[in-house]
Amino acid sequence: RRKAYEVIEGLRNREMRGAAVKIQSVGRGYVVQMDYNESQTAVVKIQNWARIAFAKRIVNEMRRHYNATLIQTAYRKFAHNRHYLSILSFSIWLQRFYRGRVGRCRYQVLNYERKSIVIQKSWRSNHCRRAFQMKK
Repeated sequence: RRKAYEVIEGLRNREMRGAAVKIQSVGRGYVVQMDYNESQTAVVKIQNWARIAFAKRIVNEMRRHYNATLIQTAYRKFAHNRHYLSILSFSIWLQRFYRGRVGRCRYQVLNYERKSIVIQKSWRSNHCRRAFQMKK
């Protein structure tokens, strides 16, 4: 009887040890799976942060390039506008000078005409007065 009890007890201990090993195996597997999941989550987060940093760098570079283009455009506009205004003011001055010269020439012609008319009028008046006094 004692022997049968020891055999049964040995089988039971072997089963218990096997069950304990299986429980430990499942527990270790669960812990390892959780560690793996945490590692995967951490890797995904790190990749996400890296992608964000890379995207921010690209966006900042694009913004800097865009802002530089805006500044260059504004400066070119300013420079060309200043050049245009200088040409415009010179053109206006030249037109004013030319029109003044043409106006003075026209005035001179009209003034000569008026003076010649005054001279002719005086001469005719004087001539008619002399002719009238000679007839008297």
